[in-house]
Amino acid sequence: MLLNVGGASPYELGVSYMYDPRSRIALEPHYTSSTPWNKYIDIKVDKTFRLMDKVNLNFYFLVTNLFNWRNVLNVYPGTGEADDDGILTSSIGV
Repeated sequence: MLLNVGGASPYELGVSYMYDPRSRIALEPHYTSSTPWNKYIDIKVDKTFRLMDKVNLNFYFLVTNLFNWRNVLNVYPGTGEADDDGILTSSIGV
């Protein structure tokens, strides 16, 4: 259930439809570009103890994304960078 606030929905208030990647026109043919590599390291350490020949007790320690690396999910269309929108180098920002 979406709550309407005045004449706009919560989606229109929080996110501009202009920046929604689903409505963009592709700049190149499909399957010709690539995105940056995704990287992460997960680690799991476990130890199993045998108790009375019939019971196994397993303890484990699991860490996902050990180094807290941030992967690029989207880029600005003007610069192609994830952290620079190009406003400071444009004629408007100067």
